[in-house]
Amino acid sequence: MLDSTLAMKVWSLTLLLAGWLIFPLPVLAQQAGIVTAPISGQAVQGATPITGTTDVEGFQSAEIAFAYQDDPTNTWFLITQSDIPVLGDTLTVWDTTTITDSTYKLRLRIFLSDGSVVDTFVTNIRVRNYTPLETPTPDPAARPTPGLLPLPLPTDPPQPTPLSPNSAAVTSHDVYRAALRGALTIIFLFVVFGLLIRIRRR
Repeated sequence: MLDSTLAMKVWSLTLLLAGWLIFPLPVLAQQAGIVTAPISGQAVQGATPITGTTDVEGFQSAEIAFAYQDDPTNTWFLITQSDIPVLGDTLTVWDTTTITDSTYKLRLRIFLSDGSVVDTFVTNIRVRNYTPLETPTPDPAARPTPGLLPLPLPTDPPQPTPLSPNSAAVTSHDVYRAALRGALTIIFLFVVFGLLIRIRRR
């Protein structure tokens, strides 16, 4: 009776260990892009760098657009498109000299490989190329608000270009190696378990 209980515990532990070796826990990835500059309420002029991150899991392409803050038609004007993910760097430079002084909003839109779209907005950006800057300063606590919109792919999506190898990607070689490691672990535990049973019977 003691041997069968011990055998069940060893077998359960072996299966648990093998499952952990073959199927490691997934790492949760960020799903929304981030715009770190400009921030909501900021006054900008001239060539304004837009910085942030588009390197999210499932990234296919990204675009940045602007619109008038209070435009009831919600018409967006494209600034740039890219199929190269960016991590904490300049996404593009927005030439504000080509538009009138007003209050605008920015939209960072990321197209994901599963067909969904992730939008991040920065609101109340004051373009002031031809008018004096007002005294109010932006609220440093203001941050862009990401939101997930399940929209279909656009009719004419940008063509992807080859990306640099993903260090977090799992290849078939990695899967075979993990399976082999799990199998060897199970065989080792069976040998140890068999030796324990023989020693106890003597």
